[in-house]
Amino acid sequence: MFSFFKSYYVDDTAFILLSRLEVIAASKLIVSHFRRFGLTIHTGSKRKNEGSKTEAIHFPRPGQESTAADMEDIEIDEDRFLTFCLKFKYLGSYFVPELNDTADITERISQARKLFGSMSKQLLGNKKIQVDIRRRLYQALVVNIALWGSESWALKEADRAKLEVFHHGCLRRMCGLTMWDVAEKRITNEQVRRFVDSPTMDSLMETRRCRWLCKLSLMKESRSPRRMLGAWCTTPRPVGRPQQTIRHAYISTLKKLGFEGEKGELREWMTVARDRSAWARKVEYKLLLLLPTGSFTNLRRH
Repeated sequence: MFSFFKSYYVDDTAFILLSRLEVIAASKLIVSHFRRFGLTIHTGSKRKNEGSKTEAIHFPRPGQESTAADMEDIEIDEDRFLTFCLKFKYLGSYFVPELNDTADITERISQARKLFGSMSKQLLGNKKIQVDIRRRLYQALVVNIALWGSESWALKEADRAKLEVFHHGCLRRMCGLTMWDVAEKRITNEQVRRFVDSPTMDSLMETRRCRWLCKLSLMKESRSPRRMLGAWCTTPRPVGRPQQTIRHAYISTLKKLGFEGEKGELREWMTVARDRSAWARKVEYKLLLLLPTGSFTNLRRH
């Protein structure tokens, strides 16, 4: 049994608080505590007419929405305050009140599209460069930007579709194909992938998740990611289908690797994952059907 209410990383800190009163008390306490060490929290100032860089976000109960009272500024003193936001960025990932990854995925695709556009004319769309080299550059740079943090995404089908649309759009531009060519010549996504020798975006995400599961199995049990792997909330579950979580994604990946027992339970995956060579062989054997020849990154190096 453990509780998780804070996250520290270098100079970034996030706190999970259960009520507005706790937010007000904690904000004043943090500002006061930092002042003792000569440190300053970036708060807003009414006197200087400045906004607050330190922000709070409200997560309403399932089926409810945040009210104006929930989103009122947090008064630190007569001059300083903290503001609420509707989208909070922490360690490169976005958090929204709905607690899904759609906003984060949209932002990642936007960043990856900008990068692809800047590299398209001279590199990725340049037919004077071998397609194998262009594919490697695309996967190392553009795909890496698009899938940053995907190991912990809890994807909905609409999110998967967005990623695949972006991926195949990039591959078509690398082939010099327009949507007119696709419609007129009846070119399928599979044919485009075969020409570039590229897997689907879903397959690329599966390999990343497999690497992350391997790292999780080797972590000490005191580490937060390892503890969160089997964590649960003591509050009653809301009526209806539960929201998609990263646990569902992990279970789906492990089932693809063949770790599902007779009654649907998962067995022995962590023991296998601790042996990197055995885990790499397992992943290569099970996921190789999803990847073209030569495109699978050897897990033994990670």
